[in-house]
Amino acid sequence: MALDNMPGRAQAAEVTVKKSGDAPAIQLVTVRPVRNGRRRLGVLLALSLLVVVGLLLTVLLARDERHLRLLQDYFFPASTRQDRAEQTISLRGRRIPPLTLRLPQRFLVVPPLLEQAVFLRYFHADGARFCTAMQKAGLGNGGWTAAAADASMFECVSETTEVALKPDADAPSFFMVVRGDSTGRIMQIRLKIVQPADSSDIRRRFEAALQLILDQTGWTDLADAMAEMRRLSPVSVNHFGIGLKMTKEFMGPQRYNVSMMLEDDGELDRRSRAILQARPTLSPPKKSLPVSLFRPLGSRPAR
Repeated sequence: MALDNMPGRAQAAEVTVKKSGDAPAIQLVTVRPVRNGRRRLGVLLALSLLVVVGLLLTVLLARDERHLRLLQDYFFPASTRQDRAEQTISLRGRRIPPLTLRLPQRFLVVPPLLEQAVFLRYFHADGARFCTAMQKAGLGNGGWTAAAADASMFECVSETTEVALKPDADAPSFFMVVRGDSTGRIMQIRLKIVQPADSSDIRRRFEAALQLILDQTGWTDLADAMAEMRRLSPVSVNHFGIGLKMTKEFMGPQRYNVSMMLEDDGELDRRSRAILQARPTLSPPKKSLPVSLFRPLGSRPAR
């Protein structure tokens, strides 16, 4: 007897054979199929549940967990959560007794603005006088005139260029500019020298310019920085709001830039004036000074 194949199902057959005379005969055949549909249904339900849980978590955690917080506020109001948070939790083990730490009051007090003031210096020589002193030192210039690029700025320029000693070398040159405003107040001084080792005149002009700055300003505390600059060493200092720098260009082996300017945005000036007005530190002189010592800048004494 042939058994029909049942797709997707396992089959089991029980056959009983009895002999009738000399020829055997099949008396009873029992076929009991084994069904596994329940197992497939369970797997399908588990996969469906995982997909639903994944979608639910995605929705709850989206937008910075906004939906999760809304669900939490719905089932657990804020008052209930606050009550739980305020519950006292007893600690186990050895407890450290509270300690009292006393700090001096000066550690917590911010110093007033007047005590943060510093003294500030300016260029005392005006532009016209400085340019005249440059001419006397052998640094010719066209005088204190308005700048070509900006009419509100005044300047005087001294420039000298020589012939290069080698075809592939830079030409020795000296450049100096003094800039300020129309009132004669100097704001910055810049120098640039190229190939000073190839020209004694360029070297002389550079040293004369440094000495002129010291003589006209009277700032002897910058003498050490000037000595380093004479040795063509890099310098970067700031004394009372005046910045002095000397740097070397990467374009050539002997290209140097020097800048001297006010590096103050006005805050140092305001603090200095505030502390001097609030707490004078200079006592008045015991004897009156001659009036001739207080003549205006640029005026000549009477003969």
